[in-house]
Amino acid sequence: MRAAVDSLSLVKVKVFSDTRGNLAAFELAKLVPFPIARIFWVFGVPVGQIRGAHAHKVCHQFLLCAVGRITVDLFDGTSERKVLLEPGTGIHVPPDIFCAERYEEENSVLLVCCDRPYDPNDYINSRQEFITALAAK
Repeated sequence: MRAAVDSLSLVKVKVFSDTRGNLAAFELAKLVPFPIARIFWVFGVPVGQIRGAHAHKVCHQFLLCAVGRITVDLFDGTSERKVLLEPGTGIHVPPDIFCAERYEEENSVLLVCCDRPYDPNDYINSRQEFITALAAK
């Protein structure tokens, strides 16, 4: 059964703050709902720029904002949803969800955990291609 954007929930990482600054700590096995095969981060993105803008056929991703603010646009073929990720906030994006990330602040950093290695054949790179692929299922 395909996921719907309304079923996706934000996850908050515990942040410890004091006069020395902030520390965000988490255990990957407790935070990310799948075994991790690949981790990457996206940074140096100009404010207002969009990254991602694709869906995956089989790959699960967990998006976690490490620094800044990033708006995530989610589309399941029927419904749309926007979520704001701030430091320590993440969301699990399963396959068959079209996802785009807009960088809202300078120096924002997005950490991405995936359940499989990079495979260019797993990507659906346009919203129209995504809609067509869903209709064919």
